[in-house]
Amino acid sequence: RAWDHYANLYLPSIAVTVPFVAASSPFLAKLMVSTQFYDAAVTVAPMAALAEGARLIGSAYQMAAFAQLDMRTVIRPTLFGALLTLLGVMTLSRLDPLLGTGVALLLGAIATTLFVSVKLHRRLSLHLPAKRLLWALALGLPFAGVFLGSWLTRPSVSVAGAASVLIIMGTYWLVAQLYLAQPVVAQSKLTLEIGRLFRAGIAALGMHR
Repeated sequence: RAWDHYANLYLPSIAVTVPFVAASSPFLAKLMVSTQFYDAAVTVAPMAALAEGARLIGSAYQMAAFAQLDMRTVIRPTLFGALLTLLGVMTLSRLDPLLGTGVALLLGAIATTLFVSVKLHRRLSLHLPAKRLLWALALGLPFAGVFLGSWLTRPSVSVAGAASVLIIMGTYWLVAQLYLAQPVVAQSKLTLEIGRLFRAGIAALGMHR
C-alpha cells in the first residue's frame, strides 16, 4: 500500500517531466552551448532524458525491494540491463557514435525497468496508477509535439526566442505538476503556508499605501 501511494504521486510526475526535458533540449542548447556543439546537444539530450526517465521509474520499483529488505530481486535485472547496454553500445555506436550510444542506454534502462517491475508485481501485487498516468501522458502531449516539430524541422531560433519558448513550456510544466500534486497539496501544510504568505503580502501592500 505504501508503494502504491508513492507511485501514485511519483510516476505521473516523471511522465510529464521526461517529455518536457526532451522538448527543451534544442532551446537549452541554444542558450548553453556554442554553435559547433549544437547538433550534438540536440541529439544526445532527448535520448538522455528518455533513458533517465526509464531509470527513475526503475528506481521507484527498487524502493519496493528496499521496503522488503531483499535486494536480490533487482540483481538479475540490473545485470541483464548492463549487459544489454554494453552490447548495444558496441553495436549501435558503430552506426552513429552519439545517437547509437543514446539508444543503447535507453534500451538497457527500459529492459532493466521492465524486468524488475514484472518480478515485483508478481511478488508484491503492486498496482500502477493507470488513470493518473494516462492524465500525465495527456498533459505531456504538447511537449511531445514541440519535440517532434523541433526534431523534424530543426528551426533556427534566436536566443530571445529560445528563452521565450522555455519560459512558456516551464510555466506549463509547473502548472501540470501542481495539478498532478493536488492530492498531496490538499492534505499538506503547503496551502496554509502559501495562504499566510499571500495574506502577509496583501497586508504589506496595504501598509505601504
